[in-house]
Amino acid sequence: MDGAGFSSLDEGCITHILSLTSPSHVCRSSSVCSIFQSAAESDAIWERFLPSDYSDILSRSVSPVHFSSKKDLYFSLCKPILIDDGKKSFWLEKSSGKKCYMVSARDLSISWGDDDRYWRWPVPPCTSVFPEVAELILVWWFNLSGSIDMAALSPGTMYTVRFIVRHTAHHYGWQHAPVNLSLHVKNNPHAQTRKVLMLPDQEGSVLQPSVENNGWMEVEVGEFFCDGDGEVEFRMYELHEYKEGIMVMGVEIRPSTMYWEPRKQNSVGTEQSVGYDSEGSANLSIGYDSEWGETAAAAAADFDGLNESCISHVLSLTSPPDVCRSSAVSTIFRSASESDAVWERFLPSDYPEILSRSASPVDFSSKKELFFRLCDSIPVDGGKMRFWLEKWSGRKCYTLSARELLIIWGDTPRYWRWISLPESRFSEVAELLGVCWLEIHGKFETCMLSAKTTYSAFLIVKFLNDVQGLDSLPMELTVRLGGKVYNKHTAYLLASESRRQRHQTNLERMKEFMNTLPCSRPNRSRRINMENVRIPSARTDGWMEIDMGEFFVDERSEGAVEMSLMEVKGGHLKGGMIIEGIEIRPKK
Repeated sequence: MDGAGFSSLDEGCITHILSLTSPSHVCRSSSVCSIFQSAAESDAIWERFLPSDYSDILSRSVSPVHFSSKKDLYFSLCKPILIDDGKKSFWLEKSSGKKCYMVSARDLSISWGDDDRYWRWPVPPCTSVFPEVAELILVWWFNLSGSIDMAALSPGTMYTVRFIVRHTAHHYGWQHAPVNLSLHVKNNPHAQTRKVLMLPDQEGSVLQPSVENNGWMEVEVGEFFCDGDGEVEFRMYELHEYKEGIMVMGVEIRPSTMYWEPRKQNSVGTEQSVGYDSEGSANLSIGYDSEWGETAAAAAADFDGLNESCISHVLSLTSPPDVCRSSAVSTIFRSASESDAVWERFLPSDYPEILSRSASPVDFSSKKELFFRLCDSIPVDGGKMRFWLEKWSGRKCYTLSARELLIIWGDTPRYWRWISLPESRFSEVAELLGVCWLEIHGKFETCMLSAKTTYSAFLIVKFLNDVQGLDSLPMELTVRLGGKVYNKHTAYLLASESRRQRHQTNLERMKEFMNTLPCSRPNRSRRINMENVRIPSARTDGWMEIDMGEFFVDERSEGAVEMSLMEVKGGHLKGGMIIEGIEIRPKK
């Protein structure tokens, strides 16, 4: 895998793709990687989700709408703003950017509404959108009507019309006669009509309003499809009983599928609609809250409208973690992320040859399954090496067993012996009994590794209780590439944890001291030497590893990388160490 995942793609391309989706998908995609997050902040994207007449809407706002970016403006408009001298409220549906309105009671035609014997206009409860509502005192002829021009709405959208009302403490006349509701769209000869019983605690065959958790009731009038210009007229009336004790906030016109949870049954059997926290958009700086993501409606144009092969191609240019993360973006991304075409891209080009060298068959049903099977090391070449893929990049990794190394005196039983350990990945490991001349070499062909990758080599060891002589003098670590020394280091094979910690502390103190010295050539040399000192570090599998050095494999790399550990100057006895092998993996 060459490239750095999504970050290697052109941001303009990502921005264009995201602009073809929906706000909810853009917010969801911002968690994929940094370039998606950057693209998700682009004004070009959020301009696409704002209504074309947003400048006119802002000019009609009662109070200024402040914003620093088009995304900021979008989420500011997801909260209702008062327009047209406070007679209407406007907001955007958060998941799709479709326009929503509420017509206030002041903008409705209410029979006897200006006669204070029948109606009054009090300051409403704090949950009202408007500064005043209509409260019924007493009337026989209960009749409210209004209209909205479809040109103000989002075209190609199914809308639902709802009266927003609530009973006062003293109400009468609503328990026997249901109210009549009608919805009429211009040029359509048929009006939608229904009857609704206004007291929600009464059971029966007549429809009932849904009660919001803020105390207001939604009385659904009907639905219409916005496909052009023309008036949509709505009406609520009941003309046969005395009635009193109801407040009217207004009429809400919003897309039929919105960012609301499904209706839930309350304890008395009526439906209850639960809306989201009004501050929800504040959590959307890099994403959006999980509730919105789970319940957001499919927008008119979202990821699922894109071509799956196009998505697969884009994903194949990224990295395995990017693909796995992107599967949460949408259904089509999830489908594309399972594609063999994507995962074939992350497999090494010579994977059939690698599988043929496996000591046991590797079963798989898809290229994705094969990739993750190969992320767990498999024995190859008769079990003398192990192969695996780095999970984050798909780059190739190998471990050479001790049998594949050149160990001086390794076949002499007085100095070394070959044993089996249950915790080893290989059938046998080399145990150092005692030598004065400690020399270990490993050699590996670079053509078997991933190109354009910096690798590190690690000697995998264990220390026994009777360890001796390994920390008396430093070991020499050398990495050669193409016969030339690539880098050279010094290692102290400190067996005990306490000694390694003490040595590491002393090393850090010495480095700090060296940094305080004048920057002369001798002092620079000493600093370099201090940086090159290595000590063993613990692994999660119970073994220790010693960083032998690094090397770079370019596209034209040929020949072998040679790695060695030596201590041949002290002439003292060294023993009590087990060698499992040398691991070659991409440098982190």
